[in-house]
Order: sequence, then C-alpha cells, then structure tokens
Amino acid sequence: AVDHATGLVERYAARHLVAAAGENDEKVLPEVPGLDGFPGKVMHACEYKTGKGMEGKAVLVVGSGNSGMEIAYDLAEAGAATSIIVRSEFHLVTKEIWNVAMTLYRYLPLWLIDRIVLFMCSVVFGDTSRYGLRRPAIGPFSMKIHTPAYPVVDVGTYAKIKTGEIQ
Repeated sequence: AVDHATGLVERYAARHLVAAAGENDEKVLPEVPGLDGFPGKVMHACEYKTGKGMEGKAVLVVGSGNSGMEIAYDLAEAGAATSIIVRSEFHLVTKEIWNVAMTLYRYLPLWLIDRIVLFMCSVVFGDTSRYGLRRPAIGPFSMKIHTPAYPVVDVGTYAKIKTGEIQ
C-alpha cells in the first residue's frame, strides 16, 4: 500500500484477503415526507449491528439489495415483526448458483451463463413474482456488467418471505 501523503510504501502478508471496498458503501438516506415526525428509530444499513432487542417490535426494512435482505432475515430470526419494501426488480441467487456462474464465466459466453443461472434459479426458487419479487428482463451477469445493480445472494430470506414470516 502507498501512503500518498508521505510516499511511504508498506507491504502486507496474509493467508487470506478480504477486499471490501464495495461500490455501495455510501450512506444515503432518501428524503421521505413526514419522516422527521416518525417516533421510532431510523437507521441506515451501515449502522445496523444486530436484531437483538428487536423481538416483538414492528420493523420495516426499506430496500431489497443484499444488505436489506440480510438485515430482514436477521431481524426475523431475532423475533421482530419484519416487513420489507421491494421497489426494484432484482435477481435472487444462491451462493452455490453464483459460484457455478463464476466458474462458467471463464469458459462460456455471457448470454449462456445468464440462461443457465436463470434456469437454476427457477428450479430453486420457482416463481418469485408470486411474492412480489420480480426478476429483470436482463440476465444477472449482463445486468452486473451493464448496470450498477448486483444479484441478491439469498441467505434464507426468501424462505421467510414465502412462509409469511417476513412480509
């Protein structure tokens, strides 16, 4: 790493590296009319730590990206009455399907990987639109290349949505 202020170079050695410099790291709270009068707690996903202490409380998660879906799952696991607002279309994948797709990426054209992934997702998840989760017309890999949107890796949230544990 280079310290641009001093010009000093530091070298690091490690067995594992986690590069977590994501494009979604900015805290953006949209302006919502009347939110300033809301008596409950409002927080951004980057402030969320745990669902502990939320048992029995009604919690609304705004956003169905990876963070929103993971937080909704965690809150439901903690016993909160969890609801989630889903505005945009997105691709829901499992970690295993995503790993297969990443392996195929080296060998197959993008359009074919998209078709394979969509087929696997339809087998695993069925018709997600029955639960208000619409898929985009563009495939998950094409979407990632041509838009800033990522597929959502399911951590168990979809099963809770299907059973009604998450509304």
